[in-house]
Amino acid sequence: MALYNKPGTSITVVATATITAYKFVTLGGALPATPADALGVVLNGAASGDPMAVVLDGIVPVTAGAGDVTAGAAVEVLAAGTVQDYSSGTVVGKALTSAASGELASVLLNPAARNPGATIDEHIVESGKAVLVGGTKTVSVTDIASTDRIFLTRQVTGGTVGNLSVGTVTSNTSFVIASDSATETSTISWAIVR
Repeated sequence: MALYNKPGTSITVVATATITAYKFVTLGGALPATPADALGVVLNGAASGDPMAVVLDGIVPVTAGAGDVTAGAAVEVLAAGTVQDYSSGTVVGKALTSAASGELASVLLNPAARNPGATIDEHIVESGKAVLVGGTKTVSVTDIASTDRIFLTRQVTGGTVGNLSVGTVTSNTSFVIASDSATETSTISWAIVR
């Protein structure tokens, strides 16, 4: 399966050890001692003392660790900077592709991963796309709670564009995407964060 790669914000950190590409690192430029220390992912390796770009959000390839990675699963970081399906650590994102140990998986990074030492256990529950009809769309999602946060992004513009908002959220059933333009037919990407 092809890998998705659309890195977002990055910062430069000096490597304090030799770091190979596609691993999580800390703000201090090393592999994470604990999952909560993970800052972001390096896409190019670096020798000790060299600067390296650390991607904080977006979609990036990451090396799968001892545990496999399953498309659609929340993932956590291992001490080697690799990822596996979430079991008990700190969720750092959602796998968009599957990978066996040592292979690369595309991961949608959770912004909470950029906070070293964070204990926030937020993760993307589900994501997808919806096309507005008459400025609205009800999205059926069985794993949604009224306390979840829903993020919307316009992917393809259609009709007369308006301001987007989340309407009624019905737990374990659906949520509504609404535009204040009754003629908007845009394609909207959405993500549910818990």
